[in-house]
Amino acid sequence: MTRVLFVKKGCEKCDFVKTNLPQNHDIKIIDIETPEGLSLLSWLSLVNTAQTMLPIYSEFERKQNEILPEVQQIIIGAINIKNHIFQENAQ
Repeated sequence: MTRVLFVKKGCEKCDFVKTNLPQNHDIKIIDIETPEGLSLLSWLSLVNTAQTMLPIYSEFERKQNEILPEVQQIIIGAINIKNHIFQENAQ
């Protein structure tokens, strides 16, 4: 399972989530203004969403012989993301 947090520079809500991540997290933080970020957003069909709402958290799996990922979850908004991550860590 791949866990990604999409952020961009100057986004206060993104900074809030990043600074409140648990120390032992395995979440990859990706800036949407980089080629990698834009490519992954496009691959997950989240480009339009990222233009108006950040941060975005996604969990997905890419199976070996499939082109598109199997998206498990997409969460939008700083508080929703923070609550989800801490709920997972509490389990």
